[in-house]
Amino acid sequence: MAEAKKRIYLAGSFYNFRERIISALPDFDFANPITHRQNSIAQLVEDDMKAAEECPVMLACFPKGKSRGTMTYAEIGAARAKGNYIIIADENEQQDYDINKIADVKFGKIDDAIEFLKNATYEKSGNEIVKKISDDNFRIFLTTTPGYIKGLEKIVQNGKKIFTFKDMESVEDFGRMDLTAVHFPRGLKRNRHAIFVMGMSYSLGTPICMLDENPIIYPPLAGLARRIFTQKEPFIDYLNMIQSQKIDDEAKVMYQLFEKYKS
Repeated sequence: MAEAKKRIYLAGSFYNFRERIISALPDFDFANPITHRQNSIAQLVEDDMKAAEECPVMLACFPKGKSRGTMTYAEIGAARAKGNYIIIADENEQQDYDINKIADVKFGKIDDAIEFLKNATYEKSGNEIVKKISDDNFRIFLTTTPGYIKGLEKIVQNGKKIFTFKDMESVEDFGRMDLTAVHFPRGLKRNRHAIFVMGMSYSLGTPICMLDENPIIYPPLAGLARRIFTQKEPFIDYLNMIQSQKIDDEAKVMYQLFEKYKS
């Protein structure tokens, strides 16, 4: 019986680079997000994230001169959470060194990644992040632009603790979080590292609360989140009030917010 083809998730923005990779590597089975269901965000996010989680290898491509794919970072986060083998091919001069550290191997040209896949032997990294249930304070990971949100100091009260990037020694620490809170200020480019954390959180089963103040919310990010806010006040209230992500407890908080903000 013929050996099954190695399955690779082909991540990156929707630019025309996938066909030449697929044609150059006939011995692989590619999960191509362009072929995923596109008629609803729920289906699109489910297909993309499931493929990123389940494929033992991810090839994330950033073609020269093209914008970096927004959801690519979430998909890299999902692959990292599952301990999959991550290959990054970034042809741009300005590098994302933090994401490069996540990769098992990194190349400056897509063609070099193709040659690597033709000849290399590799396995999953085996560094799957373990989800740990908190046995002390309710832990919230918060990422925002410094100076853009005030009033969060109250959150540390009532048995809760706030973590930011500077508090995290490694990506494994994200397995200890009870809630991920992400803030995208209006008019600023959405922080790709925050999106990476959203992808990890989604795969770890950690609920995501997102504040996006832009007039148009990027739909796939909404598909990752449990709660979405467009204004600071209810977002801050939610984080101040929340004590648990159990469905009954969390729903009571939302009912109070619906009433307070007449929503």
